[in-house]
Amino acid sequence: MQCVKWNNVNEQVLLTAGYDSVINILDVRDEKARTKTKLPQAAMDIESANWHPRLEHNFAVSMESGIVLGYDTRKLNEPVFSI
Repeated sequence: MQCVKWNNVNEQVLLTAGYDSVINILDVRDEKARTKTKLPQAAMDIESANWHPRLEHNFAVSMESGIVLGYDTRKLNEPVFSI
């Protein structure tokens, strides 16, 4: 499964996430503007991903295990929150 979502605030930014546990952030205006991170091995498969409705840099991913991780695109090295 692959989840693909356009940003609600900035329509040129695309979020993709899938069972490979990789999250990609792409700016379609610039092919070099791409950010990628892989979730830790302890995390289960990604079930869904979605942008925050009003905050351009924030999104959340839900895991097969029921965990929800929140991220900020400006610092993808670790989640902002975990539920």
